[in-house]
Amino acid sequence: MFSLYIGLLTIFWLLLNEELRVLQVIMGLGGGTIALMFVERYLLSKEYRVFYTIPFTNFLGYLLVLIFQIYVSGLKAIYYIFSKGVKVEIAKYESDLENDFFLCLLAISITLTPGTVAVDKSGRNLQILHLYHEKEKGNRWQKDIREKLENPLKGGRG
Repeated sequence: MFSLYIGLLTIFWLLLNEELRVLQVIMGLGGGTIALMFVERYLLSKEYRVFYTIPFTNFLGYLLVLIFQIYVSGLKAIYYIFSKGVKVEIAKYESDLENDFFLCLLAISITLTPGTVAVDKSGRNLQILHLYHEKEKGNRWQKDIREKLENPLKGGRG
């Protein structure tokens, strides 16, 4: 499992650097190994694997959903910004997720999608800063978060 995480960190490193060269691969492998060894030894207890696991297929599926939602939200945020009537508010969102790990993943996912930022977490409640158009009625954004980000996480034991 350790090698899987190093591989994922290396791929992430290569994506951040936007180039595929031998030196970048070596740096990704080395940096991933050092980071995982440090975290394993100094930051986490051995019991964390029981609480902070997600099956790889669920993770991969969620990652694809998240990437798609980032692009969709980006286009929507661009529309809001260039149209008249854009509004900003901080609102409460109550999640159905009970697992703290999945709640944190949800908060990170919300922050990654343009136009929304999770600013606070208290229990199962998140405070979210979000853009919306003044013509929008109701709390459609909350339904979007539940359907498009939270429900796919539930498939991973949320």
